[in-house]
Amino acid sequence: MPPLSASQAWTAAQVVNTLGNIHYAQGALEEAEAQYRQALAIQQQADIWGNRVQVLNNLATIAALRGQLERALGLFLQVLATSRQFNQQYFQIPLFLNLGLCYCALGQYVLSEAHL
Repeated sequence: MPPLSASQAWTAAQVVNTLGNIHYAQGALEEAEAQYRQALAIQQQADIWGNRVQVLNNLATIAALRGQLERALGLFLQVLATSRQFNQQYFQIPLFLNLGLCYCALGQYVLSEAHL
């Protein structure tokens, strides 16, 4: 199969991310994570950034729900860096809440307060 064009890759990643959201809403975290990872792989292979912030945030949320707080924190920090790089400021408000809660759960209260 020939490689996808940038617009085809963007659409494919969006569809796969949406499938992940459906699995997430149904409580099927393993399936959701697999879909999010596939969406991220499509984006990385095509070097597109369109909705990468959303996909990374979805992966971070699943890690946090599983109690993988260090992993979640690393992913949330990637989301922050990516959202800043591509000027997606609308995404930063809920992200700061997620960062603050993650820092709090890790016992890093000063950092938590700085983000809440």
